Amino acid sequence: MFWQVFRQLASRMVRQSDGSLVPTFAVALIPLVGAVGLAVDYSRANGVKASVQTSLDAAVLAAANDGSANWNQVALNTFNANLAAKGATVATPTFALNNQVYSGSTTAVLPTTFVRVFQMSSITVGATSAAKLGDDGDTSCILTLGRGSASSASLEFNGAPNVNLAGCTIRSNTA
Repeated sequence: MFWQVFRQLASRMVRQSDGSLVPTFAVALIPLVGAVGLAVDYSRANGVKASVQTSLDAAVLAAANDGSANWNQVALNTFNANLAAKGATVATPTFALNNQVYSGSTTAVLPTTFVRVFQMSSITVGATSAAKLGDDGDTSCILTLGRGSASSASLEFNGAPNVNLAGCTIRSNTA
């Protein structure tokens, strides 16, 4: 239907020689609309990728923190609890434990909305994650990341703060 109407308009434009602005605009409008549609679908795919990556990161961290024989189920439950699919079909993640490194990977397929006209029916995104528990006796439960030089503090207390962390520490990782 779309292509038939497009061909009729194109043949009419070729036959007419009056004014050049309207035909030029009509021809330029097609790739412009396609580019905007691609940007919208790409943005949606990035949102799905971020959601899947966040869920997978949480799942792998939960598995590493659990460390029991049931870690795989803990990871899957955490992944499913945190996932916001946003219209995508997300494959069941696969988890692995190799040399005390917990890892996971999955993919998601997002149907396109606008670029379907250009024969692109879906966008596939993937996510991988890995975590390893430290065995150096580190009891950190809060890690702060600083920006810039070592002189810029990533965490600063003023006055007389009273912080009770119940057996864990705050670690500052200023680069």
